[in-house]
Amino acid sequence: MNSLNEGTSQGSDCTECENLQLTGTGGFSQTWPVLQHTWQINGEFNGMPKYGCYTCQGSRKQLIWNTNRWSIVDCLPGEEEACYGSHEFLYSSRVGYGTCLWNMHGLTWTYCKEGMTQDGCQISDYDDTVEFVCVDF
Repeated sequence: MNSLNEGTSQGSDCTECENLQLTGTGGFSQTWPVLQHTWQINGEFNGMPKYGCYTCQGSRKQLIWNTNRWSIVDCLPGEEEACYGSHEFLYSSRVGYGTCLWNMHGLTWTYCKEGMTQDGCQISDYDDTVEFVCVDF
């Protein structure tokens, strides 16, 4: 697993790329194929872009910067009433503020493999093939 900031560039506000394609060939892509689509900027969270996936077959999950990592969550922290908490389906290794998703190559991501409940994920696994690629939409 990479340490904080290793293999990444930072210092950007990460708004240069409005559309990201989530890709990968590991366990995450097999467990959550519905999330491997295009994510679009739809606001801001913690001073960084917040993304939604409008092509994820009705999924309302958000891709956010939170606690020194990028995460796909069901509800935003602080707005979790509808979800009985904010639960992470996928999250990156720790990276520095300003590290943009499309610059995060070769990092290990953690994903919920099985058993998402109101208490969180019951069984997690790791995937180092997860990538976000900047695309035109």
